[in-house]
Amino acid sequence: MNFKEAYQHFLEGTATDAEIEYVRMEMKRAREVDSILGHAPESGIFNEAETDTIKKAKNRFNFKNTVRMIVVVLCVLFCLAAAICGYIFGTAIPAAKRNSVLSKDQALTAAEDYLSESLVKDASGFFVYDIDRHLYTGHGLKNAVYCYEIELRDGITEYEVTVNAGSGYVTITDIDHHD
Repeated sequence: MNFKEAYQHFLEGTATDAEIEYVRMEMKRAREVDSILGHAPESGIFNEAETDTIKKAKNRFNFKNTVRMIVVVLCVLFCLAAAICGYIFGTAIPAAKRNSVLSKDQALTAAEDYLSESLVKDASGFFVYDIDRHLYTGHGLKNAVYCYEIELRDGITEYEVTVNAGSGYVTITDIDHHD
């Protein structure tokens, strides 16, 4: 017999004697189970021990979840940073190679020529102190170009010159006098 149907008939008043007896018997069993479960001891050494164990397990679980969340967030941030760097350098470096027409030696010659014209000095008197190549992305990643920063010395004077490897444009960025 199905309790749900028998109980529905019981509520509607259309239940047979067998259904009424079945519903009363099931309700009596439910009350007995409820009374057994409802009268469990509320205090005592076992409940305190169980409460402490549950609290410790909950704290361990919370700590593990916190650590997992931090690790996942750090991994996501690392992947995001790697993707951004990959996009930037994957776009800018090939563009800079394609857009740069001057080599390191040609940039050095352009810097020496510019200094000798600007300062009315002989280019052979300059000593090359340092040459650095930097990626310039001022006009967008697809229009990136390399710029050479060249330090030349002429006795006690140091000239810092920047040469755009794409356009050949030369600028004096700094002049220092060393005594």
